Amino acid sequence: MKNIFTIVTCSLLLGFTAQAQSFALRDSILNQLKILPNDTNRVIALIELGFEYRHTKPDQAYLLGQQAYALSRTLNYPSGEARALNTMAAGFKFLGDYAKSLKMYNQAKELNLKIRDTDRVAVILNNTADLYIQQGEWQKALENMRECYAVYQTVSNPVVSSKSVYLTNIAECYYNLNQLDSAIVYLSKALPLAKMKDESILATIYYLLGDVAFTQNNEAEAYRFYQQSIAVSTRENRYSDLYEGYYRMSKMFQKSAQKDSAFNYAKLALTYAQKGTYAKGILKSSEYLSTLFEGKNDSEALHYFKIAVATKDSLYSQDKIKRLVSLTFEEKERTQQLEAANVNYQNKIKLSVLIGTLAVFAIFALILFRNNRHKERANAVLQGKNEEIETTLSQLKISQTQLTSKNAENELLLREIHHRVKNNLEIV
Repeated sequence: MKNIFTIVTCSLLLGFTAQAQSFALRDSILNQLKILPNDTNRVIALIELGFEYRHTKPDQAYLLGQQAYALSRTLNYPSGEARALNTMAAGFKFLGDYAKSLKMYNQAKELNLKIRDTDRVAVILNNTADLYIQQGEWQKALENMRECYAVYQTVSNPVVSSKSVYLTNIAECYYNLNQLDSAIVYLSKALPLAKMKDESILATIYYLLGDVAFTQNNEAEAYRFYQQSIAVSTRENRYSDLYEGYYRMSKMFQKSAQKDSAFNYAKLALTYAQKGTYAKGILKSSEYLSTLFEGKNDSEALHYFKIAVATKDSLYSQDKIKRLVSLTFEEKERTQQLEAANVNYQNKIKLSVLIGTLAVFAIFALILFRNNRHKERANAVLQGKNEEIETTLSQLKISQTQLTSKNAENELLLREIHHRVKNNLEIV
């Protein structure tokens, strides 16, 4: 293995270069904000700057998102509102205020559903899953990621780089649910995509591959992946990922009883967690350092213990836990209300269709009834005419019979006259 001093020096040098690039981008956006009017372009610039700050200055990310949200509402720009809420939620997440983060992710999701932005719905579901990942609620995270990936696959023109992120998060959930084979499958799909389309997720893929190798007792392979993760994180200036990489390296050296390396990497993990104001990382690394120093250097152990206590008090205060539980309940209640409203709506539709169908049948029956009445009246008139005709015919027949009888009598009379004339008989 390389000398630890060489690794740390290279990491710091790369970090300075990446940090300079990151500062240049931030300065560029800040300069744009000085001249941009209060339009949608300004909203986008505020969101982009907030995105850049989410790992290093999450409080600033929240404030920028808040500005973008207020301007979006003024401009009646719902897409900007949703993206601003996402930025604000990310800021609260990295500050450790999970209750507010969850609330804002839910608001962003509702807005994106309202404007039918399917791609952004998938993004919010992914970010919500990451919120549960931060809390170690892996089953909930996996459920959100499955829904996220299902929504993503329905997008007509999906962002390819998003796919590697979603696959990686699904893999992380499977790894932490101790389903290593599934984790490997998804990481294998994510890695080539990340190399081509999104290097920012590479650090996470590498340290997760390292975790799988470490779990399988392949420390050499784990070390190689952790090094790759740290190199990418340094190049990208991602403090939270640097914390993750160094923390894992420390745990690996602790297992192999290389105490000095374990101490040094643990300190680096805490340093980068503090630089990124990554509360969860600060808590884990300070607790870990306190344990490492316990019985060896009690003053150091106490120092890190105090950091852990202060962070835990901020991160897991009873008030925040109550708010998180309350919001989870409110979200469930809201979902149930939406489901009930949907059922009522469907029932109303069914009732309307039924009423409409009955109305059609009623109209048809009325028309049929009227037609039958007309037919009955016509038949009655026709029957009357027929009876009149039959009566007339009967009278004609009687008259004809009488006429025939009269004719017969007249004929007999004529014959009698003719006979008398012929025989010179007197006509009486």
